[in-house]
Amino acid sequence: MPKQRPADASQLWFWGRREEAGVRPARPTVRPAPDDLRTVVAREFAGFRSLSHLRLVVELFPYRDVKISAAVQDGALCIRLGEAFQAADEATLRAAARIVLHKLTGRRTRPADHAAFNRFSETPAARALLPLHTATPRPRYRTVGRHYSLPRLFDALNRRYFHGALPRPNLGWSPQFVSRLGSYYSETDLILLNARLDDARVPPLLVEYILYHEMLHKKHGYRIVGGRRQYHTRQFRQDERRFDGYEEAQRLCESFARGRRPRSPRRPGA
Repeated sequence: MPKQRPADASQLWFWGRREEAGVRPARPTVRPAPDDLRTVVAREFAGFRSLSHLRLVVELFPYRDVKISAAVQDGALCIRLGEAFQAADEATLRAAARIVLHKLTGRRTRPADHAAFNRFSETPAARALLPLHTATPRPRYRTVGRHYSLPRLFDALNRRYFHGALPRPNLGWSPQFVSRLGSYYSETDLILLNARLDDARVPPLLVEYILYHEMLHKKHGYRIVGGRRQYHTRQFRQDERRFDGYEEAQRLCESFARGRRPRSPRRPGA
């Protein structure tokens, strides 16, 4: 059984597609959800006795994608629905509410609920209600760092592993990443790498591997398995192991994640 999380602590749970990076909305506004949406969410909320001491607040928020969040703070449970949920039917809305409520209370989520959410997130009706600013990303990431040039590394990896056939996405160094080493955002076709990797003490092998990993995300996308999005498929893992120095790159990743500055392996006689 998963460990129960205290419902009276300040917590925040999100469920949805990964948000775009490099996009900043113009003054997002929050507004109360219509009564019909609030009524549906309240029905699911009533089934969670551990949350019965909380006051329920349901709001609409202009998330940049199909998303729902639940936050517990100051004696209230605030559930925020993305604008797209105005196009959702009752079954989809209840499934989305159950996902965040189950996560909030430490319960196992249902594959059928994830499947319903994913089907809805791809519908034209849902996409049509997303804020318009999702289509106007603002470039704010540098591509050439002090020690590593992402375009140059991408082109070299593209020739080596993809026969030069992978279209170059938007690239950038992210100073916002803390523990994440890299990420690919399909909505804006953007690969970001942790700016901490742009350091002369970081081995080129590690930087190349992280970039290669995100290039594979661009190549393979995702598939739906058991109602959930699966990004690291069997084919993805097979391609990942084609990277020259894969085992050493894994060791360097673990070292970096533990907070130790990884070093290149010493050459014999050095």
